[in-house]
Amino acid sequence: MAQSLDEALNRKGTKTLRGFFIAVLALFGLWALGLLFGIIALPFKTVQNATVVANRIISPDNMLEQYKWFHDTDAALKAFPAQIKAARMNLEFAKANNPDYAQSRMTELTGITQVCESWVGQYNSRSQRLDAGFFRNPERFLPVSTSSWEPLPPSYDLSYCEGTPTP
Repeated sequence: MAQSLDEALNRKGTKTLRGFFIAVLALFGLWALGLLFGIIALPFKTVQNATVVANRIISPDNMLEQYKWFHDTDAALKAFPAQIKAARMNLEFAKANNPDYAQSRMTELTGITQVCESWVGQYNSRSQRLDAGFFRNPERFLPVSTSSWEPLPPSYDLSYCEGTPTP
């Protein structure tokens, strides 16, 4: 029986099968090593990803863009009360002089008010973000003269879009 086993092991098909199993075991071993190294590297990747995000948030380009966005949006919001007041005056004039024209003036007033409310929502949403303090009020973080500096409001109330000019 031992002799028949030796003969069986020396056959060409058995050698091919043995080589296949060795290749499968080698691939499994490489996969297990890759999995082990991946698990070991996971905390380092998490720290690296957090560092990349933090660097992107405090990058000079991002800070400048956010700063410009807050100040541009604040300037646009300060223009809305005058636009809403003018639209209301046009609506009242149309109601008194041409009732057919009043509907289009009402649509204009509604549109201006909705755009204002949308901008207020965006401003308030961005103001609530953790990184917004740097961009809204850089005078707290930068060495600039604050004698003529007027900080931006932390948020706007939706009633601002009713035409009253106080934030």
